Amino acid sequence: MSECYLLAVDLGTTAEKCVVYDGNGKVRAEAQREITIVYPRPGQAEIPSLQFYTLTCENIKQCIRESNIDPKKVVAIAVDSLMGE
Repeated sequence: MSECYLLAVDLGTTAEKCVVYDGNGKVRAEAQREITIVYPRPGQAEIPSLQFYTLTCENIKQCIRESNIDPKKVVAIAVDSLMGE
């Protein structure tokens, strides 16, 4: 099997996480950054979308750098999130 990688992103309520797996399911790198929750009014909580974007980009860059893989060999990206409306 040629080298291939999966990039997984988890947009959580307390942190944004990213993991790179190789074709055998072995973790090659992982990164996590804490999310800052904004409370605009009593009973409301928000996470600015730009914060998700910025943290995701930073974590992906860190994972690619630390795993020392060719980003062109990432064959799939999985994203999950638990958000209410």
